[in-house]
Amino acid sequence: MSDLKKLKALTENLTILYVEDSAILLKRMSVFLNNIFKTVHQAVNGKEGLECYQRYKPDIVITDLNMPIMSGHEMIKNLKEMDPDASIIIVSAYSDTENLLESIHLGVIDFVPKPVDSNLLQEVLMKVATKVSQKTKNIEIVEKEVPKNNENLLKKLDIVNKSHVTIEFINHYKGVPIFDNGHIKSIDKDSITVEVPFFQSLAIKYEGKTVIDSELLDNAIEATLEKVNAYNGTLKLKELKDLSFATNKRKQLTVEPDKHFAAVTKFNDEALDTKVVLLSVDFISLVIDADEVKFMEGDELDLEFNFDKVVDDQIVKKIKVTTKGEVYIIDERNAKQKTIMILFELESHDKSLLEEYIEKRRLDLIVEFKQFQKH
Repeated sequence: MSDLKKLKALTENLTILYVEDSAILLKRMSVFLNNIFKTVHQAVNGKEGLECYQRYKPDIVITDLNMPIMSGHEMIKNLKEMDPDASIIIVSAYSDTENLLESIHLGVIDFVPKPVDSNLLQEVLMKVATKVSQKTKNIEIVEKEVPKNNENLLKKLDIVNKSHVTIEFINHYKGVPIFDNGHIKSIDKDSITVEVPFFQSLAIKYEGKTVIDSELLDNAIEATLEKVNAYNGTLKLKELKDLSFATNKRKQLTVEPDKHFAAVTKFNDEALDTKVVLLSVDFISLVIDADEVKFMEGDELDLEFNFDKVVDDQIVKKIKVTTKGEVYIIDERNAKQKTIMILFELESHDKSLLEEYIEKRRLDLIVEFKQFQKH
C-alpha cells in the first residue's frame, strides 16, 4: 500500500479546517485535502477560523500565521483556550519565527515550512491523523500524573540513550544547517551532559543552544548550553523545551548569498530594488521597500541571478541565470520593508550552476564559521 493510500485510510473519516488568507494557496491545498479527508472546512483569517472551529469542531486544523483581522497565533491561543486538545498544524514561512515559536509554546502539534514539501506534509498528516484516530478509539495510554516538562523530557532522553539509537544534534549558521551525531554521557536532575564532534560543539557554543532529535522522539527537543568542560570536551545542557516538531526533516539546503551575488527582479519590466536574504535552488527570499511592492501573491516576476563560478579560489566565469518566478509569500508585518518569497524553476543546466554555487557557498560558510570560532 502506498504512503498516500495509508494516509487516506486514516483520514477518510476525519474532518479538517484549513485557514489561509492567500486565495491561490487556499485553492491548491484544498484540492489535495479534499482528496483524502471526509470534509474540508475553509477560512481566510483567524477570526473566521475560530468561528468555523466552534461550529464544526474539525478533527485537525491547518493554519497560516500571518493573516489579516486575526493572526494565526491569536486564533491558536483562543482555540486552545476553548479546546486544549485541539490538533493544530502550522504551515508558514521560516521568516515568521517569532509567531511560530509563540504558537509552538501553545501546543501546536507540528510545523510545515513554506514552500510546502508534499512528502513532508503527508508525513506530518500521517502522524497527526494517527494520534487523532487513537484518541477517538480510546486506545491512548492516559498517564496518571504528568511530570514537569523538563523532567518529562529528561526521562524521554534517558530512554533514547539506553536504547542505543542515533541521537542527532542540530544547529545553524547563516542558513546552513550544521548537524552531527553525538552521545549522552549522563543525565542529572535538571540537565544532561553530552559529547559531540568538535565541529558540532563549536556550533552549539556559537548559538548557545542546540536541538536534539532521534527516531524515538515524537518531537525535537531544544536545550540551552550551560557549561563547556574544556578538560574532557563535554557540554552540559539545561532548560529543555519540546519544540513540537521533528527538525531532522527540515534540512533543505539554503544559504545566505555572498556579497557578489546579485538578483535583478522585475515586475512589468520595472526593476525593483531588493536585497537577497536567503537562496535555494527553487526559491529566493528578498527584502524590498514597502512602497516598491506593487504586486500580489501569485503574480509573476522576471528574475536574473548573477554570480561567480569559482575554482581554487579563482573566479573563472561570470554566470547569469534568467527565469520567471511566482510570488509565493509577502510578509506584511513590517510597515517599511516587506520580505518576499519567490518560487522559480530552472532548466537543468542553469539549475546545476546554481546548485554548484550554493554548495560552494555552503562550504565557504562552514570555513567562515570555523574561523569565526577561532577568534
